[in-house]
This record gives sequence, C-alpha cells and structure tokens, in this order.
Amino acid sequence: SPATTTSTLVCPEGRSMPPGLLIVQVVDCLCSSGYGFNAAKDTCVACTERQYKDAVGNVLCSQCPENHETRILGATSLADCFCELGMYKDSNSDLCLLCPRGFFCPGTNDIESCPPN
Repeated sequence: SPATTTSTLVCPEGRSMPPGLLIVQVVDCLCSSGYGFNAAKDTCVACTERQYKDAVGNVLCSQCPENHETRILGATSLADCFCELGMYKDSNSDLCLLCPRGFFCPGTNDIESCPPN
C-alpha cells in the first residue's frame, strides 16, 4: 500500500497560509494581515502608520481615511485608524475635526475638556 508522509511548512515572516487552501511549498504563502505586497521585490512589508490590511493575500495595504493614522506598523483593521493628534471624531459625520480651543484631543477619536487653570 502507498506510504503517507506528513511535513510541516512554515511561512516566512509577514506571510501566512491562505485560509482554506492547501499549500505545498513556501512560495504558496501569501502576505499576512497587516502586510502589503511589494510586487517589484516579491516581498511582504508591514503596513505604514496610515495604512491597514485585514486579510491574507498578495495585495497592497489600504489607506486609512483622511486625517486618520494608526499607532502601529502592520495594522490589521480599519478600526486601528484613529483621528490624528489634535483632532477628534465628529459623531454626526464620522469626520476628524480640529480640536477646538479649551479642549484636548489625544488622537483616540475623543475630545476632552481642558482642566481649569
């Protein structure tokens, strides 16, 4: 009867096994969530502070919305994009607006009153 063998394949850093697909060699590994594909160099690079990527695949990272940034390299979700320091998220429009005088906007989408002098 035919022999059955098993082997373990480890993808390089920044690459993952695509969900639901059988891979048989390292070149089958795709860019992990949080890593975008650099076609010129055939490499996966961490998304920058204004980007994210939420799925495995050899595609570019997505840009955060205008006036948003992430606090980490390799962000994996749109939820990782926050208003820039000095801005807050308007609950009506979902836009990042400049922090008004007398308030503090720490870059978490929140707006806080400054303490009295």
